[in-house]
Amino acid sequence: MRLRRFTGVAGSLRRLVTEPRFFIIAGLVYILASALAALDPAMRALNPRVSVSILSVLVFLFGLASFHFGLRTSRYALRLKYAPVAAGLVLGTAAAHFILGLDPVFALLINLFSVMVACILLFSKIPYEYLFVSGLLLFWLNFALVGFPLLDPQLHVRMFDIVNPLFALGYVFMAYALIRLHPRRRAFWLLAIASAVMSSYRTALGAIVVTWLLLELRGARSIRGAKVAMIVAGLAMVTVIFVFAGFQAKIANSGDWTLDPLRTLEYRLALTMGVFDDVVALSFPIGHAFGGSLTMEATEYNCRVLYGCGERITATAFGEAMLDFGLLGVFLAAWFVAAVLGMLHRHDYPLYAFLFATLLAALDTGINIFIMLLYIYVGWLGMVKEWK
Repeated sequence: MRLRRFTGVAGSLRRLVTEPRFFIIAGLVYILASALAALDPAMRALNPRVSVSILSVLVFLFGLASFHFGLRTSRYALRLKYAPVAAGLVLGTAAAHFILGLDPVFALLINLFSVMVACILLFSKIPYEYLFVSGLLLFWLNFALVGFPLLDPQLHVRMFDIVNPLFALGYVFMAYALIRLHPRRRAFWLLAIASAVMSSYRTALGAIVVTWLLLELRGARSIRGAKVAMIVAGLAMVTVIFVFAGFQAKIANSGDWTLDPLRTLEYRLALTMGVFDDVVALSFPIGHAFGGSLTMEATEYNCRVLYGCGERITATAFGEAMLDFGLLGVFLAAWFVAAVLGMLHRHDYPLYAFLFATLLAALDTGINIFIMLLYIYVGWLGMVKEWK
């Protein structure tokens, strides 16, 4: 009886983790941890930006509620048909303008090229093994041009100042090929994880690891298989967190303050919460930038608007949307990603797993313009197949 009860509970947990509503649970845990970290006097002593208010917590909860509404209405989202692609052209032009420094006309051409790439990914008959190898080569070509951030702390600090489209394109090629090959080419996942580690880009690495976990849990034929997958992924994520926390602590230790890896994690949560607190204070309720951050990297824009400096710090999942368009922006961003996830969860689970993992990684880094483009071009175009 106890074994049967345990099996039932484990099965329920496995299903919960693989469903989009798990984002709400993860968001609640994140906002609680961030708020507690921001209340720590030691964190406030390190940086005066660390703060937390009831209003900012309520705005974050409003974003989670909007996400829930998006899941409940996702069945009707397809009635919009190609409308999101039009929004994607605007967002993509801004993204291309930022990445390549082009004028709007050439940025639009680059954006149309990205649409073509998305269509190739989704509708062509290119063998996924070839697609993975192409992505891997592009990924490492980026390293050949700019170096390995994991081996050079100073390069890690400057890595966003030398944004290379090869990194993004190679990452998407690899990730898409992996989800289509799983589990036939499990060795490819090791290559992708090793490459992401060298980049020191936590969002990419976390998304790859979580995608693998979601696919393993969905495909597990027994509780034992699911348990092994969760243990392996859990150990991998703990290792990743402490490796990169230690790396950040090494960078910080070269300055005027010293933290161990665990306290570095707490400081990161506290500072992110403090930035979001400042964003809410400046932008509530209708926004402040009104789309200004769409033409540049959002974390840098936050610092320039809030503090008048050129640093790059994150502002939680809903920070950019709040700064640009206030509560309306938070609602639209949360609703849209939930609508896409809800549809893909029913019709294309592997693609859903990749986009969902990216969204979970964005709890700290933010739902920025690049994630929105990923959802529009790869997620929404993926659903075009259902309209035929």
